[in-house]
Amino acid sequence: TDKTDEAKKFVANALSISKSYKIIDIEKNKVRGIAIAEIVNNEPYLELAKLCLRNMSIWTALKTFAMALVSQITSPRIPGPEAFLLVVGVKESEQGKGIGTRLLKKMESDLKKRKVPQIGLFASAENPEAVEFYLRNGYFEVKKFGSVMGRYIYMRKKL
Repeated sequence: TDKTDEAKKFVANALSISKSYKIIDIEKNKVRGIAIAEIVNNEPYLELAKLCLRNMSIWTALKTFAMALVSQITSPRIPGPEAFLLVVGVKESEQGKGIGTRLLKKMESDLKKRKVPQIGLFASAENPEAVEFYLRNGYFEVKKFGSVMGRYIYMRKKL
């Protein structure tokens, strides 16, 4: 499907970003899961816009940029850089084994060592399992967005 193809393209492009942080879970030479984040500085929404344009269709990039801009204006930030979690993905057959949690915790630990004070992400409100996963892992809802493009929740966590 178009969404699957766009998701694959997004992950492939995100993997190619030299300054992004990547954690990959591999067992017996097979990828079971992946986490990718990028640190944004100064004006996070401008840097996020550049990231989106490099990695997504123009429509998805504009949608993500608009949500990021609103989240930056309407929510207080901790001074300093912020990591933006691009993806935590686990192969469907490997879900429920704690892989996603381990990937997320390792990413957070690595970012904390790099003195990044917070991490943010967009979760689809149409994916309650993902929203619950992030809530269980200490993220809080900053802002909900709804439009013809879908419903999303901007979530953040202090590291």
